[in-house]
Amino acid sequence: MTFAGTLLALYFYITWLGGCTLAILMLLGLVFSTYRAYILAFLTLYYSFRYLVPRQTWPAYIELFQDLSAKYPYFRSQKVHFEDATIGTSATTKTLFAFHPHGILGGNWLVNGIICRDFRACEIHWLVFDQLKRIPFTAEVIKWLRVDGADKATFVKLMKQNKNIAFIPGGFEEATLFEYGVHCLYLKKRFGFIKLALMHGYQVVPVYSFGEEFTVQCFTGFKQLRVWLNRYKIPTTFFIGRWSCFFLPKNDLDMNTVIGKPVVLPQISSPTPEDIQKYHSIYMNAVRELFDRHKAKFAADPNVELKIV
Repeated sequence: MTFAGTLLALYFYITWLGGCTLAILMLLGLVFSTYRAYILAFLTLYYSFRYLVPRQTWPAYIELFQDLSAKYPYFRSQKVHFEDATIGTSATTKTLFAFHPHGILGGNWLVNGIICRDFRACEIHWLVFDQLKRIPFTAEVIKWLRVDGADKATFVKLMKQNKNIAFIPGGFEEATLFEYGVHCLYLKKRFGFIKLALMHGYQVVPVYSFGEEFTVQCFTGFKQLRVWLNRYKIPTTFFIGRWSCFFLPKNDLDMNTVIGKPVVLPQISSPTPEDIQKYHSIYMNAVRELFDRHKAKFAADPNVELKIV
């Protein structure tokens, strides 16, 4: 928990939230502003340039921020614990890392994932809300970090190349269901990643972070309505993190991320609904067992139960 760590986190959250704000302002400008011609010209030039000069990953940039995060931690402590020491040692292990929980700001996903040097050797492709890769400037920064969109086409492309992948299954819905101090996952209806893992012969590694549940305070009303809006990719969270900067997660806590043993799946080119249901259930049990093995050590309440909806 350092000032430099706060600046590091601020850089990433401003890039993310600032980029989203810029995109909204430009859309509003196209509709209501007298400057719409300039905005349209900028967007035309930007996307034309990006079509001719595609974005590229920047390995030195990744390593720089991994080293900075290790030297200047954002949280009081931020540690990754592997149950299987061989996980994360190669870039071509055909591994899909499923991070839980999403939280609202995904602090664990950033510091114990994207910019954590414990994952340097396996060269993970980090998949996020796919619209972020279309936002000017934000798209550049996330691509430098080997971050891409979590759309089906990207999953399939990377799996055909045997790349290691990480994503957060819970998505917007899990962020909407967030409650301070509560361990809750939105997973029962998330079948797609299991289907793709079966089709391409990937092992799925459950990842759980203790500490994310204390990162923000948030509004918890009208959940059904807000989850319904999430179906249309509309974020519906209202929160406050640190009092000094509301969009930064609280950092006076320990963020412990446990990497479970892989759930090894068979390769089934055309899995049936029964196949998908079977292995999805196996995966959910693996997540719950991972949580139960470590809650006594890392959870605030050693007897807490993980809620999966």
